Amino acid sequence: VVFLFCVCTCIFRRPPSCIAWFPRIVRRLTTKIFRLAVMPKIKLVISFYQSVMAVPRIYDVFLPPVYYEWIRPFMLVLNLDWSKWVIPGVCLTSSIAERMAVIALTPIVLMLLEVIIGVLIQIIRGTRASFSLKTYIINTLPVVLLTAFCFVISVSSTVFDAWECVEFEFDSASGTKRSFLLPDLSIECWTDEHRAITNVAWIFVAVWPIGVPVFYTLVLLTTSRAIREKRNTHLSRATAILHQEYEPAYWFWEPVFLLQRLLICGFFGFVSNSSIRLLCAIFITILCARP
Repeated sequence: VVFLFCVCTCIFRRPPSCIAWFPRIVRRLTTKIFRLAVMPKIKLVISFYQSVMAVPRIYDVFLPPVYYEWIRPFMLVLNLDWSKWVIPGVCLTSSIAERMAVIALTPIVLMLLEVIIGVLIQIIRGTRASFSLKTYIINTLPVVLLTAFCFVISVSSTVFDAWECVEFEFDSASGTKRSFLLPDLSIECWTDEHRAITNVAWIFVAVWPIGVPVFYTLVLLTTSRAIREKRNTHLSRATAILHQEYEPAYWFWEPVFLLQRLLICGFFGFVSNSSIRLLCAIFITILCARP
């Protein structure tokens, strides 16, 4: 953080002549991206990737190999187990709960750093008279919202793995069966050890698959009137990633679309019957057809 702060100070307060062109290039590139409406297309590609990766794991349905070839580049970024990078392997135990916590907390720390660094950059470039912490935080919203969008499905899938049990025949004579946790087959489901994992998982269910849609909804509610009236306000610009591709009357559709993907990629995993699970996914997909 200290290193990034020093770099940002040098670039934005008194940029050396050799890199004075850098801020101008960034602004021009950002303007072109918004003019070409690239962000909605990127969001669709990421959503497609997340759905395709969830289908075999949850519904036991495999798509043609060409689909997986298309999304292979995204696997290197969005499907990365960053727990090995955040904490050295020798410091991590084999605990499922511990790795889940690292995977779920890392994007939150990243978003906090984005806010802190963004605010520091704006303070450096501004003056005391123009200081407004609320304004500075709103300016960091686009990158925070995009980070949450990119990681909410993958993190939620990791959290829902705490309930992914597979059944094995324990005694063929009596027909006794026992269930074990798929990510770690040494853990028997619904034992005290498994309940300790699910207790941790429930916390992150509240933070990610429930908390992020609620956060999106609250942010959009704050600026919904400006969106409907097509007024260009500071907050409506900062939250454009959530509503720019929709008609103003459907300003609320991004949280609905996110909830649809969370149901398909996570919550429907609680349905024990695979056929009913697949029918639920088809039904919710038709119900939430993009307006």
